[in-house]
Amino acid sequence: MNNQAKAERKAAQRAAGLAALQAWFNEARGNAAKLAAYLEVTQSTFNFWDRVMAERLGDVSNFTGIPREQLRPDMFEPPEPKEEPEDSLQNSA
Repeated sequence: MNNQAKAERKAAQRAAGLAALQAWFNEARGNAAKLAAYLEVTQSTFNFWDRVMAERLGDVSNFTGIPREQLRPDMFEPPEPKEEPEDSLQNSA
């Protein structure tokens, strides 16, 4: 996978995490204010997030009940399989 494709995949994963948080905000009036108070930040702070910050991930997950893996799939994805050189594949046959 080339660097552009990796960057696009990471961006899509971050967007999915924020979508989960936005859905939680929309579940009940005041959720964003409650989370902001819990994190000791202003509610407008969330407008500047392009992803849930790693240092806030545990707190956000614990408060909202949204799994960490869902909030930041880019941090929990399995490693990409390493491609073996073609000559090593031929030698194993």
